[in-house]
Amino acid sequence: MKNSNFVRAIALLVTAAFLAAPGIHKNALADNAEGSVSVASEESGAITISNRQVELACSRSDGSIRLSDLNTGNIYYSTPADTAALESTDALNRVRLKSQIILQLCNESGEVTSANSSSLAANKLISIKKDGGSIVCSYDFRDYSIKISVKYTLNKNGFSACIPMDSIECKGSYSLMQVSLLPYFAAADVNESGYFVVPDGCGALIDFNNGKAALGNYSQKIYGPDAIQNASKMTATTQTALLPVIGIHRNAAEKAGSNMLLYVEDGAACATANAAVSTASLGYNNAYFSFTYKSSNRVTMLEDTDFSSSVYMLSNNTPSAKSFTVSYNLLSSDGDYNEMAQVTRDLLKADSLKDDWENGDRVFIEAYMSVKKEKYFLGIPYNANETLTKFDDCLKLIEKINGNAVMLLNGVDPDGAVGGKIDSKFRVSSGLGGIKAYKKFVQQAEKSGAAVFPAAELVKFNKSSIGYNTYFNNARSVDYKPILERFYLFGNYEENKKYPELSYLIPAKTVTAGNSYVKSLVKNGITGAAPLSVGNSPYSSADGKGCDLTSVMQNYIKILEDMRNKQINVLLKSPAAYAIPYAKYLYSLPLRSSSFSVCDTDIPFLQLVLNGVKNYSTPALNLTNNREEMRLRMIESGSSPAYSVIGAKYADIKSTPLDVLYGAEMDTLSEEILSEIAEYRNVFEATGGLIESHRIINGNLRKVTFKNGTSVYLNYSDTPQTYDGIQIDALSYSLTQAREGEQS
Repeated sequence: MKNSNFVRAIALLVTAAFLAAPGIHKNALADNAEGSVSVASEESGAITISNRQVELACSRSDGSIRLSDLNTGNIYYSTPADTAALESTDALNRVRLKSQIILQLCNESGEVTSANSSSLAANKLISIKKDGGSIVCSYDFRDYSIKISVKYTLNKNGFSACIPMDSIECKGSYSLMQVSLLPYFAAADVNESGYFVVPDGCGALIDFNNGKAALGNYSQKIYGPDAIQNASKMTATTQTALLPVIGIHRNAAEKAGSNMLLYVEDGAACATANAAVSTASLGYNNAYFSFTYKSSNRVTMLEDTDFSSSVYMLSNNTPSAKSFTVSYNLLSSDGDYNEMAQVTRDLLKADSLKDDWENGDRVFIEAYMSVKKEKYFLGIPYNANETLTKFDDCLKLIEKINGNAVMLLNGVDPDGAVGGKIDSKFRVSSGLGGIKAYKKFVQQAEKSGAAVFPAAELVKFNKSSIGYNTYFNNARSVDYKPILERFYLFGNYEENKKYPELSYLIPAKTVTAGNSYVKSLVKNGITGAAPLSVGNSPYSSADGKGCDLTSVMQNYIKILEDMRNKQINVLLKSPAAYAIPYAKYLYSLPLRSSSFSVCDTDIPFLQLVLNGVKNYSTPALNLTNNREEMRLRMIESGSSPAYSVIGAKYADIKSTPLDVLYGAEMDTLSEEILSEIAEYRNVFEATGGLIESHRIINGNLRKVTFKNGTSVYLNYSDTPQTYDGIQIDALSYSLTQAREGEQS
């Protein structure tokens, strides 16, 4: 208790020093209840709010904030406190460093510019006031006729910064495209070591001062890019940021306890995670969230002429989210990515996530049942649905792997596995025997311990049906062209025009389609479904109200809630955080990040968050280009193995959109799958599957400790390694029991 009071006293002294700085008067602070405000007078240089854990002061002169951790004495600033380092940066970066928000704006000519809050202070265009237990900082960007406010509120372990949607006013010729919130809060200087955790794919670490600034900053849209951008060419293969989080970790030896998790509480569908490392002109490492206010697309005018030019076109839709809100959660003195995963899990549970983990060695199988294929009659081409995998083929595979399988069935309906109508009704291809044959198959599969989920597409389509027309009911980009999903060629990423383009359904229709599909499932007694795009593809459309990213995400949630209320179990493929609570099983969670140049190391952060909460699988192991590495990543992440299969021969799918399924033939795969599954089940039996902690020993050596005391050492190098007396062969692993007194 004495030590705690001492630390608290030091923190209060630091606060007094902050308030006594030029333009700020001293302000006596009381031991207030959580969220209460302590203000000495209207002449004070700052407003301060505090609770028993933290204290936040906001400067009246420029809106900068300072957060004090009353338990550790650590101080965090929105503007770096090292004045000498600040003055050594170039003029542009110095202005940005002093900004609490940065706006991206677009004028009526489609030209983009930026504005920052630092430039407002000199003209007294920043006003600070108390609002109950919160502080509201209002910014008047008078040159652009834009006003915006940030509201700071304390929580148990830190604070939240909120931009209320109703505080944004745009009355002039400039439109707000994007706002960056507290871009330099808790920035680390060039003398500090540590890392950022970014939510790219499985998760990745970016080391402070890693010398990679010239390779570009990290910037990734949460839940994936907005399809409204309507790209006709893919520039790279990337993973999706499935969690709305960023972690900041400083090495304990330098600044114990200065660890933090940023979590988007509201507006996640509009959020982008950003991180940057220090440069010669800017000696700070920073991470933050920015938010899209209006979706945009860069359009080339008078293309293929001497007068062509590129301008930005903006959607008229603004977010339906009530706010853009980020919580800044302080962590313990250790505060590594293991604790960040635990805190993320707790935050998701506080929202709607519930424990739904089944203790068992599940195996995931994705079976492709049929596909549309070009055929000929008297020399005339036509498309027909060709059966690839029969229900009996699936039953034989379930029997071979001794049940306990989770089966995702693509192409059960008459449209095949790619494209077709919106699935407003549950249908089964006549080539598979119809609904009666499907129900008989499910009964037999469930007797063997398997769970079956037919894929449904409620968003993307290329064939019209009643109420879902490919011309009248497709979503539109900002230039009012149809939003399309395209197939791309491997290697050069050009559009593969051989395969069909898929339209996106107008957002208002997705819930209608979903409700109709659920009714059809209930009518036919179907208790499992996999509405795949609903789990991870929010998009906006220029079709009017209710077509923004948040509205589309809420539409998806309504469909998933309807399924849950009707007691329909759900499987989702690579789902985003908003959809995860509604899924029984999570198929194909990424085992890699996008390998952006600025990133240093992949970690299974996503899986650490979900371990013991949901059953999740790898992507299809038989389709990976480095199977040995993927098997190690499966064990490291506590994932179940997954496989994609067809009952037919590869020649039957060679000229179809499924020609990527090279090596998926069920007959040739069986023995290989069985051997891999046996190895997985041996590891699962030894470890129990529940991860206690994850540790990077060196670049190629990892250690995962499980809750039953077993540890697994994984060697990703092509040479054997020895650690702590344990030899781990190249591209292999070693299982050990914990020794007395050993730490994970």
